[in-house]
Amino acid sequence: MATIPGAPKEKPRKILYVGDDSSYWSNIQKRFLSSYSKISWEFIKIYDTEKEDYQQTFIKILEHEAAIVYVDFSTRTDEHLTIANFLSRENSLKDQPLVGLVPEPGMIKSVLSSGVDILHIKCGEFHDVVWQAMNLAFPGESGTPDFAVAKTLAESKIYDDFRIGYFAPTYIHCEGNLRLNKGDIIEVESEIPTSVVPSNKYIIKHIDDSDLYYDFKYSYDLEYIYVDEPDFEADAEAELIGVEDEEEQRKILAKAKDSINERREEYKARLRKSKKEVKDWILENSDRSQPKITKILVVDKALMILRNEPQPVDKQPYTFRFQTELKTTMAELDQIRPNIIAVQFMGEQFVESREEGEPIKDENGLVLTEEEAKNFLAVEKKKAEEAHMAQVSRILEKVKDTEDYQPFIILFNSYKHSSKSLQDGYQYPMIMAHKGPMEMSIILHMAEMFETKQRKAYEAKIKAKVAGLKKQDPVKYRKLNENDFKEKRYYVSKKNPLSFVSTNYPIEVESVSESEVTILTELELEQKTYRLLSPCAFSIAVVPHPDGKMKNDVGGKNQYRALIHTVGEVEKKTIRKYVNEIFFKPLAEEREKEHEAFKELNEKVHNEIEQKKKEEEEARKAEEEAKKAEEEAAKEEAFIAEESSEEDEKEAS
Repeated sequence: MATIPGAPKEKPRKILYVGDDSSYWSNIQKRFLSSYSKISWEFIKIYDTEKEDYQQTFIKILEHEAAIVYVDFSTRTDEHLTIANFLSRENSLKDQPLVGLVPEPGMIKSVLSSGVDILHIKCGEFHDVVWQAMNLAFPGESGTPDFAVAKTLAESKIYDDFRIGYFAPTYIHCEGNLRLNKGDIIEVESEIPTSVVPSNKYIIKHIDDSDLYYDFKYSYDLEYIYVDEPDFEADAEAELIGVEDEEEQRKILAKAKDSINERREEYKARLRKSKKEVKDWILENSDRSQPKITKILVVDKALMILRNEPQPVDKQPYTFRFQTELKTTMAELDQIRPNIIAVQFMGEQFVESREEGEPIKDENGLVLTEEEAKNFLAVEKKKAEEAHMAQVSRILEKVKDTEDYQPFIILFNSYKHSSKSLQDGYQYPMIMAHKGPMEMSIILHMAEMFETKQRKAYEAKIKAKVAGLKKQDPVKYRKLNENDFKEKRYYVSKKNPLSFVSTNYPIEVESVSESEVTILTELELEQKTYRLLSPCAFSIAVVPHPDGKMKNDVGGKNQYRALIHTVGEVEKKTIRKYVNEIFFKPLAEEREKEHEAFKELNEKVHNEIEQKKKEEEEARKAEEEAKKAEEEAAKEEAFIAEESSEEDEKEAS
């Protein structure tokens, strides 16, 4: 295509790699250049040979505004897990795929929980590493792989890995991506010791989509069943099978009743034992780690607090979440439910936020004169002020509409608004203004104040409750103390295998290629990652259909499209073999039919030839026998004639 003179060149699309495997990164670049040669690419590698500061790396990644980001977890795994967490949560990157790379399967669960969109095991397979990233970033330009697609309706199971937050004496608090129903009984697979909790069944006691810690869609409280209760009546009925005599039946039932009572008591004893062991187990482990109670949401377009903060924020005693911008729906407030919201107001600091000496350009990229630049910045500053005040208004509106939710809100760089004017204007007493830029020390001080206030309020409430009960019945509640009302919890480290449980549900695999799959299910799935175990273990990332829809209705079931990932060379070969067996099955069956038909025809022709040979042989033998008979008859006639002649001669003489 001809280039129009004077037309601006296409801006290169940036592909960014965080890692130190130059050879693997080089292969990714080559694949992009060969598969999508008409697109202008810019490849960027970020890796500090010294110890990495993940906060500064995160900011560098944001500044590049890359279309696709690869994070390699082969080295500096912990730092890169934190970087992936930051990137996956950042609203400005929601449309840019985050691709994880791992050297071996043992890292899959922990890396997937960091929020990557897709994850690949590093090996000699590069097609999906590039095509899937392109399909997520530029679905209209990624193309369709020319791979065999097997059409099937094979029954299978879909697995979701829940992340456990803590164990309580009567339930487990965890997060996952399945929309389940309160009261349902689910079976889970876990590392929970069966000596403590023999049953793998749990009742969904509570489900919520707010106040989440991890990056899942839902939180669940799974109530222990502890020990599976035997079906005593069914066991008794089984003993009656084949017994017709009524007297014998009565004897069996009487004996079974005694046995049922005995077994029921055994079950109750096991149940009591399991409940006690769960409590003891939680009490024994409750001091292993202390949770971070206070959650802080920092909203800052330039993330100056991260740029200026030398100490890693994950070392602070509070949970931090960072956003350069909030969604207009304020969904983050529901999901995170932060206790403190710190907002960097950019009004008076708008000019200073630009780099010194940076030329001012208009929307067309033309450099402005000094006077034009002054006017331009004044307009832009006013726009920034209005935009930020609109954001503050949306935050307050959301907070006030949320029941039992009153976070501290701190507005930094607030030169035009005082704490009192904000409190009066929004009718919200928990908002304060600070004229200076955002500072970690102020946020930490507010967090400390918040925790102290919450702790005192909680302790006062418990103390009043204990006092009230003791006053109500001094004898009954004489041993009651405040600790009796404080739930013991075992908070599990995210590195502990105990921190994962999984559950599964039946699905149907409608079609499958080596790169993607379509499934049918009654479940409501999120645009997240799940697992399948057939024909081998792999993950699937639910993505929109080519028409942009998340799901279709097929026969009353939800049809989802998903990308296959977390596979190495061995798994890829297994999937290919599986696909080819199904894909070529009709052809193989047709060839088998043709072979059978040919075999049948061949046998028929062979039999006809053999039959003809047999008939010819029989005819030949018959002819020979007839000829032989004729010869014998001729000989006999000749002999008789000779005998007759001799007799005539004798008579004549």
